[in-house]
Amino acid sequence: MKKNGFTLIELLSVTAVLGIVLSIAYVTIKDTIASTRTKAFIANEKIATDAARLYTTKEQIDLPEEGTTIGIDYTSLVTEGYIEPISDPNTNNECGGYVIIENIGNDEYTYTPALICETFESDEQFWSEWSAWQEEMVEANDNTEVESATFYNYRDESQNWSDWTDLNAYASDNTVINESEETEETRTVYRYQDTETKWYKLDYTTSYYSTAPAGYPNKDESQVSYSGWSKWCTSNPTNYDYRQEVSATGYTYKQTKTGYTTYYWTGCNPSGPQKWYSNSGWAQHTTTDDVGATYSGYTRQVYTYLGTRTVYRYRTLSWKWYNIEYYNDGQDELYSTTAPPGYDIQDATQFQMLDWVETETVDPDNYDFRDEELKNQRRTYDTTYGDPILTEYLQQEDFEIETNKTIEEVNTATDYDLLQKTMYRYRTNN
Repeated sequence: MKKNGFTLIELLSVTAVLGIVLSIAYVTIKDTIASTRTKAFIANEKIATDAARLYTTKEQIDLPEEGTTIGIDYTSLVTEGYIEPISDPNTNNECGGYVIIENIGNDEYTYTPALICETFESDEQFWSEWSAWQEEMVEANDNTEVESATFYNYRDESQNWSDWTDLNAYASDNTVINESEETEETRTVYRYQDTETKWYKLDYTTSYYSTAPAGYPNKDESQVSYSGWSKWCTSNPTNYDYRQEVSATGYTYKQTKTGYTTYYWTGCNPSGPQKWYSNSGWAQHTTTDDVGATYSGYTRQVYTYLGTRTVYRYRTLSWKWYNIEYYNDGQDELYSTTAPPGYDIQDATQFQMLDWVETETVDPDNYDFRDEELKNQRRTYDTTYGDPILTEYLQQEDFEIETNKTIEEVNTATDYDLLQKTMYRYRTNN
């Protein structure tokens, strides 16, 4: 029998019982707290969903088409005042996310919360729209989903040949050859290039003219006509381009006179004789110094003078004149390799070179206006040559609709090459 207090066994028993009670109570309290926080998160999801309904109505947001979804950003709801900031129940840090709206048909829509907090996350997650298909590969992770697919195109097999390239400048003979191998072809080709020039004709005057008549500006120096010589004249005649002049000196003339008299030359008179005449008649000299002067009985004394003078004569030149008329179509002057009818004069200074023309056989005719070449050429076969027929690569279903051919048909055809590439698209979950 104990007199006071508890025994050690009793204390240990009580402590054990209390520990059991406390452990049970801790688990219960922890579960209660967790349940309360979960309920708070679910309540916040309900608040976000209601806010999204109100937001789309008041802001007149375009709802998705049937079978598609859109996401209403949580940040927009907070910014526009449709909801108070939502915090993580455990950390009190602000959450993020979306409310997903889906059109399920018949103008019916579902609103599903997709909140993301540090320790809580909605069951539904909102993914962005798929990106366009691209050749560059994107690495997948928890927030990025990646899809790959094969895309197709095809090419005409004849495009697999490269362009012909020259092996040498000129061939040594006129033989055209064509040797074929699986990956290479060589050939000797003939080509020619023609030169066109302008052609014209000359329109001549029917008569000779000293100066250019109207419409005939060009003088033909080889067709010239001469007039007769004019009479001799002591004065130098006017100088013209079409006048040929001759002068002469040493002409001897004789004057015989009695007393004082003057004489003049009549060579310029077209209708009169060419000789010297007196124009003053006989006259008395007034000074004793006058040669041959006598006063008594007016004795007449005859004096003879001999001397020379320079005289002139000329003749007129005239020519045929012509106009140049080029071969034309009524407005423009035309080029031609050979002389057009009626236009037999070639203007070699005005020419144009035509494009080179390749032919299968050598032209046997040798034309003055034609340059000819023979060249050895080579081309190679490579499946990387040539452009795809379709403007873009397509997935199998679209490819077969566009080409009206199956993938298998194109792949086995001898005149087509099937082209394919792997492309990628991705979407993210924010």
